[in-house]
Parts: sequence; structure tokens; C-alpha cells
Amino acid sequence: MYRKLLLFSCLFILFTTLALPAQALAGSSNSELNDELVFGGNFTLRSGQTLNGDLVVFGGSATLEDGSLVTGSVVLIGGNILINGTVEGSVVGIGGCPTLTSTASVRGDVVTIGCQLSDEEKTRVAGSVRSEEDAFFPIRFELGRSFPGVWITHYPTIWGILGLLFSVFLLSALAIGLVAIWPTGAERTARVIVRQPWASGGLGCLTLIIAPITLILLAITVILIPVTVMGFLGLALFTLFGWIALGLVIGQRLAAAFRQDWHPAMMAGTGTFILSLVAFGISRAVVCVGWMVPFVVSLLGLGAVILALFDRGTARASLATVTVTSGTGSASKVESPTPEDQPVPIAPSTPEPPNETPTD
Repeated sequence: MYRKLLLFSCLFILFTTLALPAQALAGSSNSELNDELVFGGNFTLRSGQTLNGDLVVFGGSATLEDGSLVTGSVVLIGGNILINGTVEGSVVGIGGCPTLTSTASVRGDVVTIGCQLSDEEKTRVAGSVRSEEDAFFPIRFELGRSFPGVWITHYPTIWGILGLLFSVFLLSALAIGLVAIWPTGAERTARVIVRQPWASGGLGCLTLIIAPITLILLAITVILIPVTVMGFLGLALFTLFGWIALGLVIGQRLAAAFRQDWHPAMMAGTGTFILSLVAFGISRAVVCVGWMVPFVVSLLGLGAVILALFDRGTARASLATVTVTSGTGSASKVESPTPEDQPVPIAPSTPEPPNETPTD
């Protein structure tokens, strides 16, 4: 119980910090500041001020005045930033475009996704300038590693953290949407994970071995290449749905521990967030063997989805053999009891006439 309270306390502090207005995060008037996070607000680094660290802007607006200095990197996600000062690190704009004035100086590289710098602005960059055509920002689905993963080359520290958070929030959003649309399927798969974890993991491992070999053999025929593509796509979607179902199990346990009546979509989103954060964090923090955590989770989820589909088919088949729908829409049993099973009818007993005593 103590560990659960500690975990939720950390998550509460994280979301509270992100929800603070930018003025509260960047409201210091000191000449030297530390790392700054601007979340949907405004930030100004005045002339003569130094920011020792990185500046991250989420959907907000930031201004670096002439004479200001940022010793780290500048990250812009869905906002705008006006750079008049000096940035010793790199500048990246994702869904937003940084503006470099005549007094700006960037000693690192500049990466933009969704916009391009002008030729005049590129002259103020000491490093290389990469636009969205040559920037590496895919969302890829893999069965053996973080999935989905977001990777940006050349910047392993801050971009690894941003890629991790993007993957976690993306999976959480998918979990909320899928469970809101199809709660019965997610709950059925979650029950399979709880009741048959070893069978789910074993079936997932077997499927991962047999399915790719079968699909590749089908692709050799050339005419069945579309079937191979659809097969690999279905394999990835099954794995994704199984991951979300396992997140639903974690969300259900958390809701039960705190005695809360959450909606299944909320439980799935919360559980998937925690599961993805832990699994992806371990895979990136632990060298060589860290990838095994998301790999095992993917196998467990894949096998659970397949078992849930078989259980559903078995239930439908048994239901079809027991009931048949009549023309009026009512269901009646097909099987009738054998003569041996039929009860022997008992003739109703006739009541005896009342005894009448003769009267004198």
C-alpha cells in the first residue's frame, strides 16, 4: 500500500508541475536561471540573464532578448519562440517554428519539423540546419523493442526523454479511445490475462515464432504479398490491443486499491500510462537486457488477445448449439430430453368423497 501511495504521489507532482502556469515556472527575476518548462504560457529571458540548462516550450510563447544566454538546448513543441540572444546548444521546433533575428546566435544545430528557416536565418547557425525532409522522427511499431517508439538522431539525451514521453502519452490516448469504443473486448482480454497469464505468454511466444515464418512463405508466392502485409499489420494491432488490455488490468487494480469507481477508459489510460512509462523507461535505462521488459509484455498481450478471440468463438458456437431463434425472435432450446430423461407422468389422484354419517 505504501508503494502505491508513493507512486501516485509522484504522478500527482508530475501532473501538477505540468499544469502550473508558465508565469509561475518562469517568474524568477534572478540573473541566472535553471532549466525552464513553459506549458501554454509566456516566458521572457531578459537581456543580461543566463539560463543554465534547457528551455522547453509546450504550446506557449517564449522570447530570448538581445544579450540573453541559454547554455543548453531550446525545444519548441506547438508554440513560437523569438530568439534575439545566444543559444549554446541546439534548437528544435516540432509543430512550431523558431524565429532567429539579426542578433541571434545558435552555436549548435537547428532541427525543424513542420517549418523551414530562411536562408538569412541559417547564416546565424554555427552547426547544421535540418528540415522535416531530412529529420528522423518516425513512429514505428516493433515487437521486440519499445513500441511505438519515437527516435530523433544526434540528440540522445533530451530527445530520448521527449521520445519516451511521446510514446507513453500516445499509447495512453490510444488506450482511452479504444476502450471507450470497445470496452467489452478490452475487458474480455483483461480477464484472460488475469486468469491465464502463462498460457497467454506461451501462445504469444509461439505466435511470434510461427506467424512471421508463415507470412514470409506466403510472400514468396508474390500473389499473396497483400495477405502478408495484412498479416503483419494484424499482428502489430493485436500486440497493441494486448498492451492496452494489460494496462486496463493495472488500472483496475489501482481503482480497487483506492476504492474508486472509474470508467473503463480512464482505468485503461491510467494503467497504460504507468505500464508504458515503466517498461519503456527500463528498456532505455538498462543496457542489453532492458528490451526484454516490453518484449515480454508484448508477448503476454498478443497471446491474451488470441485466447480471448478463441474463447469468444467457443462461446458463440456453444450458444448456437443450445439455442435457435424462431421467426418471432424468441429463443427456444434445440435439444430435447431423451425419453429416459423425461419424467414419468403421475396421474392426478381423485379426492376421496367425504364420509357422510347417516342422520336419524
